[in-house]
Amino acid sequence: MLTGILGNLSLARLSDIRKERTGFLKAAEDASEGVKDLTLQLLTFSKGGSPVVELVDLGDLLNKAITFTMHGSSITCNLEIQYDLWMVSIDAGQINQVVNNLIINAQQAMPDGGTITVAARNIEVDSESELPIESGSYVQVSVSDEGTGVPLDDQDRIFDPFFTTKSKGSGLGLAASYSIVQAHRGHIKVISYPGEGSRFDFFVPATIEECEIEEIVDESELMKGVGTILVMDDVELIRTLAETMLVKLGFETVTCDEGEKAIELYAAALESDEPFQAIILDLTVPGGMGGKDTIVRLREIDPEVRAIVASGYSDDAIMASYSDYGFSGSLAKPYKLEELSEVLNDAIKGVSAST
Repeated sequence: MLTGILGNLSLARLSDIRKERTGFLKAAEDASEGVKDLTLQLLTFSKGGSPVVELVDLGDLLNKAITFTMHGSSITCNLEIQYDLWMVSIDAGQINQVVNNLIINAQQAMPDGGTITVAARNIEVDSESELPIESGSYVQVSVSDEGTGVPLDDQDRIFDPFFTTKSKGSGLGLAASYSIVQAHRGHIKVISYPGEGSRFDFFVPATIEECEIEEIVDESELMKGVGTILVMDDVELIRTLAETMLVKLGFETVTCDEGEKAIELYAAALESDEPFQAIILDLTVPGGMGGKDTIVRLREIDPEVRAIVASGYSDDAIMASYSDYGFSGSLAKPYKLEELSEVLNDAIKGVSAST
């Protein structure tokens, strides 16, 4: 994936043809998304990440995951979605990892080809159910293959870290999937008989109340603003990137590399005629004051501070429950321009949002 990023960027740098250059950049962006997913998977496995949930159409997520994972494969994949499938409150990135892991696992189980079936349906779990989850409404997702199956002696260990029955397997995919589903208060299991293929089922709680789904903001219709934003991050590359993005969105920008400096700058601006519209705080600053301690001090200075916490560690409880710690929004690294635009504008307007 890194080869795809660096190679396509080098080609884009040398190209004088706009359409060709755009293609190279799109390929690099796609490869970057793959690196993002892999990194999140490793973080989730190693630290048991807390989901940052949003209301999601699981059918749409499954369709996109299959399109991405099955690209270029000779294996057939059928998608069967219940017509009135319930919405779910999930961390879309984490559940996407689960689906990708299960599809890749099914592909590896059929080296000579075959058919994968991905299905989703609504179920009600009552107190008499054998599933080790609370009673209530759930969406069940099943990924079935036509492979050789999982030996009965191995089925109790199939979700153990580093355990694998495949020559090319790392033993991390199913272990990470188990951790993710457990963190969503759900359950994952395998049903398999030697020679008859395997079926992996996972269950996540459903949200069946009437609700309005926000329309996705088109990249060409970014929400812009005015004023000055303070950015605190210990990595210069990220500070420079954030500054460039914010200028594109119409804001002026001041940056610093740790919390003490951010507090000084914020206090000075507050006393002037040009206070900051908002502040973006890196959660973790090695050797310096990070976002968690900085927001406490800032709220002492200005109880109305509009602060956004930014981090690549989505497992941290602050990212999932940012408002409990005094933040107005959360921004998961790596982020795109449209994600920064949405979270920043919601924070300034006082609307609860995260990405």
